[in-house]
Amino acid sequence: MKNSLLLVIAIVIGLVPAMAKNLSFETYKQKPKLVVVVVIDQFRSDFLTRYQKDFMPASSLGFNHMMNTGAYFAQSTYGILQAMTCPGHAMILTGSYPAQTGIQINEWYDIKNKKRAYCADDEEFVFSPRRLKTTTFGDEVKNIHPDSKVFTVSLKDRSAIFLGGHRADMALWYEDKPNEWVTTKYYNGGKTPAWLAKINAKQKTKGDLEAKNIEAALLGTEATMDLAITALTEEKLGQRNNSGPDILGLSMSNHDILGHKEGPDSSNLKKLTLFEDKMLAKLFNALKQKNLLDKTVVVLTADHGIPPAGDILRAGKIATGELDFLGVIKLANEKLTKELGSSGSTPWIEGVFASHVYLNRTRLAEKNIEAGRAQDLVKDIFAQLPGIYKVVTREQVLQAKIPYFDLRFPVENSFVSDVAGDLMLIPEPFFAQKTGATVNHMTNWNYDNSVPVIMWGPKWFQAGVYAGSRIVDIAPTLSFISGVLPPAKASGRVLDEAFKQKN
Repeated sequence: MKNSLLLVIAIVIGLVPAMAKNLSFETYKQKPKLVVVVVIDQFRSDFLTRYQKDFMPASSLGFNHMMNTGAYFAQSTYGILQAMTCPGHAMILTGSYPAQTGIQINEWYDIKNKKRAYCADDEEFVFSPRRLKTTTFGDEVKNIHPDSKVFTVSLKDRSAIFLGGHRADMALWYEDKPNEWVTTKYYNGGKTPAWLAKINAKQKTKGDLEAKNIEAALLGTEATMDLAITALTEEKLGQRNNSGPDILGLSMSNHDILGHKEGPDSSNLKKLTLFEDKMLAKLFNALKQKNLLDKTVVVLTADHGIPPAGDILRAGKIATGELDFLGVIKLANEKLTKELGSSGSTPWIEGVFASHVYLNRTRLAEKNIEAGRAQDLVKDIFAQLPGIYKVVTREQVLQAKIPYFDLRFPVENSFVSDVAGDLMLIPEPFFAQKTGATVNHMTNWNYDNSVPVIMWGPKWFQAGVYAGSRIVDIAPTLSFISGVLPPAKASGRVLDEAFKQKN
């Protein structure tokens, strides 16, 4: 029996290399002239499957076109502790986890400076990618092909910036005041393209693109796509005689804005998804009109998912709720004062932010108290809060002693020392910190971590449906196809099972 089992294992291992596919050298030599990366913010993996029958036919060049003719990784995963916009966009084109990028969450408590910090803030430029501690696919392209162009657009600054990376020619985003598309002085000294002035003049006559209603969602989604197509046209992306590929990145943020307000199962979210189908077709038709379809690779994915709204979960008899930490913070402060004495002018618990508990580390150092002791004193207080699954302490991570096997991978992938709190509170599925939104994401559970990935480019990718990939696989795959090095800290692999085979 033992020998039979070993034989089966040996056969399976021997078949693994055979499952991989190789490109012919002739195909490999034909590098794409353009790489387009489309991110739909808060687009959980089942949005494509649940509405597939309602999408336009494949001939219309929308979602069904990509699903039918691209390498469709139906359930891809982030594998991180807190899925949200900043870490998601930072991962897509770096191929790296938050522990490597330095981008763990959107905002956190800067314990050194005693203030809130933001993933894309910059004291010199206001906004920049300088918190990103690695290179992107676009950075690597421009390292060896300086004449390539990298343009990114999104309603959100962080989305455009982290898709663009350090060497982008331009990252554009929307500001409701003054109701126009802007950038940061980090890129090109803040000087925007001449063609943007005409777009901004028209935008001044329109409403707020970030309003939390379906009308603004449709308007904002179309405005984002139109801006991307204008950049494609005016900058002649993929249409010049440059040595490497140009890159166009766009992130459609309205799906997230409306999703937080109404939840993923609302009729308006379906309406928006069907409209996004039309916008994708608009992009493909623009590529077709410029004779770029056979020279382009298009990637479609999302930065995170979302759980169902609370009323739907309760109707289905599934436990759900919002976590309010005020009561347990009081209990934790009382216990720490009892055990450790006075905290001085600042409480022992300086704050709870994005499910991270930040202790008064300055006072701990003054009193020569080990941080691990303080963390252990209050860990159980937070763990007993209804809706908390587990509590992981900072010391457990630093000493590689995370006691929960199901959390080791996402915690270690996500931990950034300068960002993480002293305690990390992991909620039960369908529980989240109270924020005022109808529904929220920022967990390691599948509804937040599972998104689609479609790699389209008939010259390079074989049409087919695949079980899934990791988001960190996108950048290495694009780098391989483009003939450049993968980003510096890329952890993913090349998705060679999807390669086009010679007929």
